[in-house]
Amino acid sequence: MSRQTIWKKLHNVMVWFTRVVNTRLRLSAYSSRKIAAFNLMSAGGEQGLLVASEMLGHSNPAITRTYLQLGSKAAAIQTRLAMEVNA
Repeated sequence: MSRQTIWKKLHNVMVWFTRVVNTRLRLSAYSSRKIAAFNLMSAGGEQGLLVASEMLGHSNPAITRTYLQLGSKAAAIQTRLAMEVNA
């Protein structure tokens, strides 16, 4: 299965989710990737951060911290978004 085929299937699921489950959220492959990494980090602390870093292909957990924008206003928004998705 090609990368494009996987993206198209994932895109269709996200469009369905937005239309049927939660019309306020706009999901994308990027936001799903970030939410998954954020949830791993939240659930596992430093160990979760290491797992998320490996999952994302980052060479260093510091890159993952920056990617997840920990300690910023964006982190609060991501937390709210992750909670809505998981609700």
